[in-house]
Amino acid sequence: MRFTLILSIIVSLLFIFSPISSFAQDYQSYYQKGKTELANKNYSAARQSLIMAMQENPSNGFFFPASYLYSMASYKGGDLATAYTKISELLKKAKDKTLPSDQYQEMLYLGGLIAFEKDQSLQAMTWLEAIKGSKLRTAVQNLKATFLPKKSIAELKLLYQKFSKDRPLSEALADKIAAQSEVLEEDEKILKEIEFAYGYTSPYQKTKSTAPEKVIKKEEYNVAVMLPFRLKNESSAREVQSFLDLYEGMKVAQEDLKNEGITINLLPFDTENDANNVRNLVELPAMKNIDMFFGPLYPTTFPIVSEFAQTNNINMVNPLSYTPDLIEGKKNTYLFEPSYYTQAKAVANYSFDSLNADKAYIIYGESRKDVILANAYKKIVEEKGGKVMAFEQVDAGKSTFNKIRNVLSPIAKKPARLKEGETFKKPEGDTTAHIFVASSELAVAGSVISVLKTSMVDIPLFIDKGWLEFDQIDMNDFMDRSVFFIYTDYVSPLKSKEFITKYINKTNILPSEYAYVGYESLYFFGKTMYKYGINFESHLQKERFIDGKVMIGQNYYGSNDNQLVPLLRFVNNHLEIVNHFYQD
Repeated sequence: MRFTLILSIIVSLLFIFSPISSFAQDYQSYYQKGKTELANKNYSAARQSLIMAMQENPSNGFFFPASYLYSMASYKGGDLATAYTKISELLKKAKDKTLPSDQYQEMLYLGGLIAFEKDQSLQAMTWLEAIKGSKLRTAVQNLKATFLPKKSIAELKLLYQKFSKDRPLSEALADKIAAQSEVLEEDEKILKEIEFAYGYTSPYQKTKSTAPEKVIKKEEYNVAVMLPFRLKNESSAREVQSFLDLYEGMKVAQEDLKNEGITINLLPFDTENDANNVRNLVELPAMKNIDMFFGPLYPTTFPIVSEFAQTNNINMVNPLSYTPDLIEGKKNTYLFEPSYYTQAKAVANYSFDSLNADKAYIIYGESRKDVILANAYKKIVEEKGGKVMAFEQVDAGKSTFNKIRNVLSPIAKKPARLKEGETFKKPEGDTTAHIFVASSELAVAGSVISVLKTSMVDIPLFIDKGWLEFDQIDMNDFMDRSVFFIYTDYVSPLKSKEFITKYINKTNILPSEYAYVGYESLYFFGKTMYKYGINFESHLQKERFIDGKVMIGQNYYGSNDNQLVPLLRFVNNHLEIVNHFYQD
C-alpha cells in the first residue's frame, strides 16, 4: 500500500516538474518527447530522447528537468545502477544552483527512493533529511516506513547515530531491538531514549513486558476524593468553589453509574493544601482499602499520595492538571486532561499535516504553564522537521504590542501607504507559517489580534480557549480569520443536555466547567474499573478511542494522559471541531 503510494507520487511529479521559461527548440522537443514516452511507460525510448535534452550548454534550460526524468526512467526501467549514478550527479550539480524549491525537493525525494532501492541507506537518509517544507512530508514518512523496517538492526543502529531525531528511523530501530529474544544493556538504553523522545513503545516491547494480570473485580469500588474543601480565607473562595463544583459533578456521575449497576463509594477527604495533614491521611489503615484516588491537586500534597499509591499499587487520577511531570515514570497515575506536551503535539500535527504550515512563530507568557507549553511546542516542531522562526517571551505591559509586532513583522507587515492613483490590494500571507501563542494574558491576546488586523493577512493562529472569555476582543476578530482554540475540556452541546438537567435539579445552578470535568472523569474511570477491574492499566493503554459521556472522548493508548485534544474554530458563526476523532 505504501509502496504504491510512493510510485503514484513519483508519477504525479512528471506533470509538475517542468521548466517555466522557453529555451532552444531542439532541447524542448527532445524533452517533451521523453516526458511523453516516460508517461507511456516506454522507458528505453524515454531515455533516448531525454539524453539529447541533457546537454550541458548555457543555453539549455532543460538540463535539470531532463536529467531528473532520465534518472526516473532508468529507475522505472530497472536500471538501478544508472539511476543511482545519474541522480547522484544531478543532486551535486543542483545543490549549487538556484532552482525552484519544489524542483529541488522532488530531486531529493527521487534520490532517497533510488538510494533505498540501491541499499544505500545512509545516502537515502541524508538526501531525505535535506527536504524542507511540508509538501512531501507524508510521502517522505511513508518512504522511510517502507524501507527502514527491512534493514538489519546493526544498520539501523549506525543510522541512528547520525539521525537520532528521525522518528520513523527511531521507531523501526525500537521495534527491531524489542523483537530480540534478549535485549542488551546498551540496546535497552536506546529503547528508553526513543520512548522518552517520542512517547513510543514498540508493540514487541509491550508483548514482552506485559505479563497476563489477574483481573480483580469487586462488587463496589472505593474512590478517595482528596480536595481542599475547607475555606481558609476570602481570596480562595472562588478556587474552593471550583473544587466543590468538581465534587458535585462526581456525585451526579456516581448516581448514573449506580443506575447502570456500578457501585462507586465516594469518600471525600479534606487535604486543606497542607502536606502534614495529607501525610496523616495516608497513614490511616483504611487507605489501603482505597481502589482509586482522585487528587490531591497541589504540588505540595500530590507527591505524598502519589508515593503511597505507587507503593500500594493503587490507581490515581489528577482531574485538573496538565503537567506531564506528575505522571513521568508512574504506571498507575493518570491525568484526565491532555498534558502540555500532548496539547503541543496535537497542534503541531494539525498545523503540519492539515494546513501544510511548518514554520512556527511561538509567543509565550511568563507563567510556568506558558513556559512549559511553549518549550514543548518548540521541541515538537523541531522534531517534526519544521522551523521555529521566532521563540519570544513577552510580558503583559505597556510594550507588549510593540514586542509582538516586531516578532510577527516578517509575516504580518503593516501595508504600505497608497500612492496617488494606486488601488488597495490585500497583502498575501505566508501559507507555510503559523502562530502559536502560549499565554492567557489579555494584553498579549489583544496585541496579537491587533497586529494581525493591522497587517490585513490571515495566518493560522493557535490559542487557548480562555481567549473566548475576553470581552474586550470582538468575536468577529475570531470568526473572520483562521483562529484555532485548544479546547481540552470541550463539552458536546448534544451530549450534555441530560447532565445539565440532573445537575440543576441537584444544585439549583448551572454546571461550571469543573462540574463537567468531575462528572466525565469519574464516569470514565468508574466504567473502566467495572470493565477491567482495579488493575486496568495495561488494558486501558490498548484502547485508542472511547466515546465520552458529555465530552468528546478519551484516548489513553500507550499513555497516562488523555491523547484527545479538540481544536475548534468558528464555522458559520459557531465553534466546530476541526480535528475529528473516530474509532479505529
